[in-house]
Amino acid sequence: QPLARTVQVGRTLRIYNESRTALYRVIDTDQEGDLIWMSLNDSALLARGQVVAVEDSRLQLDSYLTFARRRPVTDGELIPGPDYYAGAWLTQETGQFQVVGAVQDGENENERNTIYLQEPVDARKLRALEHQSVSIWQYGVGDQLELALIEA
Repeated sequence: QPLARTVQVGRTLRIYNESRTALYRVIDTDQEGDLIWMSLNDSALLARGQVVAVEDSRLQLDSYLTFARRRPVTDGELIPGPDYYAGAWLTQETGQFQVVGAVQDGENENERNTIYLQEPVDARKLRALEHQSVSIWQYGVGDQLELALIEA
């Protein structure tokens, strides 16, 4: 079980996708057959809130989005640039969406607390999320894990 020997308490691992990366320390492990369960030193939860309005590929939340950029939005779209929420995953009971960015307190009233989704999603599909609680996570299904293999 070479992987089981590599995933040890105290080791640092990286979870990443094309838009974000995060480092965690393994604080506990458990093995069930071929599966290795890891407890990490920090929560992956970035934000949580209730959806108050939707538009195509956008959700407005009722909560303050810590570290969301206060930056201009041109024609309803984010301008290019670094974004704390890029690559994160917005989840709720029935699925997940990858986030491209977030705006907090934009210049226009309708830009407050807005999450922008990576892929085009019709507002009619997103309407099912109105008044539902959603979470934004550091990583999600499909992201990759990297762990340095150190051999003596």
